[in-house]
Amino acid sequence: MRMTTKLAALLATALLLITACAQLTTDGEQPSETPLPDAREIRVEAFQFGFEPATIEVTQGERIRLVLATRDVPHGLAIPEFGVNLATGEGREDSAEFVADKKGEFSFYCSIPCGSGHGKMRGTLVVR
Repeated sequence: MRMTTKLAALLATALLLITACAQLTTDGEQPSETPLPDAREIRVEAFQFGFEPATIEVTQGERIRLVLATRDVPHGLAIPEFGVNLATGEGREDSAEFVADKKGEFSFYCSIPCGSGHGKMRGTLVVR
């Protein structure tokens, strides 16, 4: 009987610890798929072999939500200066949010090989 009591106490303690740990993992802030309300959404469509629009103009300090879609084969869109590297395939979209915190003109390009004209897939992000 004494061994049964110790085992029950041990199991109860283990259950409390597991419950406490589970609570800690769900109380932390989780990443949100919902765009922040102050982000301006800019949609870019990739196709063989270009982007529409090919020039994007934003204001310094503006929060941008960039959404990439494709008309044909898988494409990417990378802007290294802002940590953006999107990838999408037909019927799918990808998005990223960033703050345009640097003024200037920044090239963006297709980051997924997509055919013979892949190297021509470039555009410009203008931050005023």
